[in-house]
Amino acid sequence: MIGLCYRSDNTLVVGQENEVRLRGLLHEVCNQHLILMGDFNYPGIDWSLNSTSASVNYGTSDFLQTVDYCFLVQHVQDPTRVYAVLDLIFTKDPDLVSDVQITSTGK
Repeated sequence: MIGLCYRSDNTLVVGQENEVRLRGLLHEVCNQHLILMGDFNYPGIDWSLNSTSASVNYGTSDFLQTVDYCFLVQHVQDPTRVYAVLDLIFTKDPDLVSDVQITSTGK
């Protein structure tokens, strides 16, 4: 399964349940062979340490817990937008994706 995601952090547009729906979707597909990629807009996650900063909202921490629960591997380690890793690639197999390159980090 290949999936693309854009997670807007604008709750006025997408509603308060956006976080819950995204985590529910991850739970639905996490037992399949998958590549899920896109702009998830979670600047408060440090993917190299697999942790969140103390100032993030619960949705960010809950998302990271869901990723861990589903045993998903996140392959992007370098910033994709200024200093944040917002664009992510998830798989169940750490060998499925290699040589991720960021060509521009935008402003």
